[in-house]
Amino acid sequence: MEKEKGSKAVKAFAHKDAWMGALLGGIAAAIVNTVIFYIANAVLSTPIEVAQPGTAYEVLTAATVIAATLLSIVAAGIVISLLGKFTKKPEMIFIGLAVIVFLVSLSSPMMLDISNGAIAALVLMHVVASALITLMAVMKLKK
Repeated sequence: MEKEKGSKAVKAFAHKDAWMGALLGGIAAAIVNTVIFYIANAVLSTPIEVAQPGTAYEVLTAATVIAATLLSIVAAGIVISLLGKFTKKPEMIFIGLAVIVFLVSLSSPMMLDISNGAIAALVLMHVVASALITLMAVMKLKK
């Protein structure tokens, strides 16, 4: 019985580590995405515009880039914590879900009526956020 309690404590600690990994990956992604944002705006010499379905286009801001990236941390942290608590191989399931979410997330920049350069910048930001958050969360979970 004591051994079982110990393994639960280790598993709970791993969940906290996964959250920390997602947080660190998200912070790194927010920084890198902000740099990509400013470079893209300078290179494109026109601001990137985005729109939610059924709304008018708005200029993308650095604050929006950071907020969207950090929001991903919360989602990733919740998912990986739940998977860690209720599954035997949370990292494999998390990676699979992360790939699916990443592929679905690519549809939004692809559907915008904006320049190819702006689409490329948005896709690159999605790649950075997905990769860093997923890798850091999984690496911390495996420790």
